[in-house]
Amino acid sequence: MYESPLGDSAEGEVSALARGLAVLRYVGASDGPATLKEISEGTGIPKPTASRLVSTLLASGLIRRMPGSERYALGPGIMALSNSYLDKLDMRAEARVHMRTFAEAAGVTVHLGTRDRLEMVLLESVRPLSAALVMRIGVGDRLGLATSASGRAYLAALPEEDRDRLIDTLRTSLAGRWAAIAPQLHQALAQYRQTGYVASHGEWHPDVNAIAAPLVMPDGEIYSLNCGGPAFKLPPETLAGEVAPRLLACVRGIMADTGATRPAAV
Repeated sequence: MYESPLGDSAEGEVSALARGLAVLRYVGASDGPATLKEISEGTGIPKPTASRLVSTLLASGLIRRMPGSERYALGPGIMALSNSYLDKLDMRAEARVHMRTFAEAAGVTVHLGTRDRLEMVLLESVRPLSAALVMRIGVGDRLGLATSASGRAYLAALPEEDRDRLIDTLRTSLAGRWAAIAPQLHQALAQYRQTGYVASHGEWHPDVNAIAAPLVMPDGEIYSLNCGGPAFKLPPETLAGEVAPRLLACVRGIMADTGATRPAAV
């Protein structure tokens, strides 16, 4: 049996924190407000423990009870934490003006994202004002790390040892789908070495094509700048010939303003 080097008390505190985070993540990922039973079953946390965690999270404002029901959703406390994080994220403000220019010139929706576990979370989105048909994802939405252009750009930016370790984790997580995903992922990483950007042609969503390029901030934080749209509007040749040069120009503009760098192709 595993024994924590932190001791029983510290182990209990860490376990409670991990379970509380699991409840928040489950509630946040649910399609709608969740019942205590659903939270317990979805997280694997015993119902009495889940009930205590929910009570604590309710008191802190991190979740809320829906009026007239015993269902729970994320509370306003989450927004306060999110805003605190985003307010300190100067990258969004610095990148936005370049993203706007790019979006209008290329007629595509542009996103800035970074990694959260095995997904990319979008921190900023700019839609072209002139386009009638654009992607309807935005800030807070998540993209698969292995299948999206955004995630592949992030992987391309990692040092080789870190990338190999993360790909091993993805291989385990996506076991049933990995045989189909792996060749496309490795092809995208090879593409980065040749072009400075990566693509996802229908792999994140069958009707969506996208490209992305990474940026590494001076503090080492990795971001991904990606754009895409309906596959019939943005076939691979259009992305490569018309959109990619503008994407890379946008990246260079952000680099000039922030001191960010483009990772070496390894």
